[in-house]
Amino acid sequence: QGGELAKVIRERQDAEVKLAATDKALLDAVGQPPPKRNNARIAALREEVAGLEKSLVEQTRTISSRYPEYDALVSPAPIVVAEIQKLLKPDEAMVAYLTDDNAGTFAWVLRANRIDFKRLDVTSKQLAAQVSMLRSQLDPMQNQAVSAFDLKAAYALYAKIFAPLETSLSGARHIILVPDGALQSLPLSVLVDKIDADAKSNTWLADRYAFSTIPSVAALRALRTFNRPALGDIPFVGFGNPVLGGQPGERRGLAARSIFAADASSSNGQGPICMADVNAIRQADPLPETADELRALAKTLAAPETALFLQDRATETTVKQMDLSKHRVIAFATHGVMAGEMSGMVEPGLILTPPKEGTVLDDGYLTASEVAQLKLSADWVLLSACNTAAPDGTVGAEGLSGLAKAFFYAGARSLLVSNWYVESESAVLITTEMLKSYAADAKLGKAEALRVSMQKLRSNPKFTHPLYWAPFTVVGEGGAVAATK
Repeated sequence: QGGELAKVIRERQDAEVKLAATDKALLDAVGQPPPKRNNARIAALREEVAGLEKSLVEQTRTISSRYPEYDALVSPAPIVVAEIQKLLKPDEAMVAYLTDDNAGTFAWVLRANRIDFKRLDVTSKQLAAQVSMLRSQLDPMQNQAVSAFDLKAAYALYAKIFAPLETSLSGARHIILVPDGALQSLPLSVLVDKIDADAKSNTWLADRYAFSTIPSVAALRALRTFNRPALGDIPFVGFGNPVLGGQPGERRGLAARSIFAADASSSNGQGPICMADVNAIRQADPLPETADELRALAKTLAAPETALFLQDRATETTVKQMDLSKHRVIAFATHGVMAGEMSGMVEPGLILTPPKEGTVLDDGYLTASEVAQLKLSADWVLLSACNTAAPDGTVGAEGLSGLAKAFFYAGARSLLVSNWYVESESAVLITTEMLKSYAADAKLGKAEALRVSMQKLRSNPKFTHPLYWAPFTVVGEGGAVAATK
């Protein structure tokens, strides 16, 4: 179903782009002085606009009727609060934010037996400034020296956006977040709720709460009430450690401009596409430790060595031709390209082993649109790469990158995504411990499994800075909900 849905979505997106262009052409034509006005062209453009508008309505109806789960995940349709409350367990709370530069910030807290509303004294611009400052200390690309984390600033933000909600969160362990604005790019786990005068003793929100994120309030209904295809019988498949010829590094992530030629446009007969430069990809830094990470994940799930696709086997061709709908957990441990660096036709994506010569099928770069065409029925997709969640904290940025959304389109139930460039060694430790906890007790829930792994990593003196232990977020179902097998 993922491929069919992706096709419909792309058709609607193409129609939207074409409608905008035709609308502009119509305005230009109508705006010409009478002697230069081409009435026949104006009539043709009006007819084309009407046809595109009709097509968009039909495509929207098709998505709503044939793919109600996707529609509920991405469409902010009106909901009945009582329906959402019935889906919440006693130890769960949903916290939804709405930010505005004039009115301030609003927060709703939904519990199984109550709903509370708070107006918070901070505007969207103020939030963006505070989040941007904290993120600058969390991104190793900006924070080369890994300077001390500003605990006072983390506490100040906690006091503004979370402390006022604490009275409504009594007994809650799992917080389901519906963030807005700049809050979409900052894991609340890095906020502190206690700090001494010397800023040396503190408690992180990650000590008390397990967080997961969903794109809308209505998404919880889609995640917990829609019937889903049964999960496959194969426990695990992992792709990573691609063949790359650069210098070994400690960070996963590439700039989009470094892997695309100046003129990367091509065509597949259905319109222009953008192909990566395989020679540039080949010069990316190798990530040999990702092989150990994937082996540890496979061992945790009792998966054989054949479940690992490393080096020459970690290719786009393999991913596209494999029946991934049979796998319950799918992991990609490699370089990612962040959404915030995209421009023009370049899409976010994942680096795989490049072929000798790039083709439309395989250029060593698995893009979001290619992911959307995959057919998945995975309980969990682990994206142990860089910046696979929100773009960069800018106001108005979407809460999920195109890459993360694409995996949802393809059929993933939950994702593990990163909010900044991850440091490789800590990524290995946190993902393996997380999956170990979840495999040992699925009732623990994915969000709690992540919290436990963060806590354990933080106990290592080498990884006390949140840059190392806090990059990952569970998106989608993070609670202790049994999966169908």
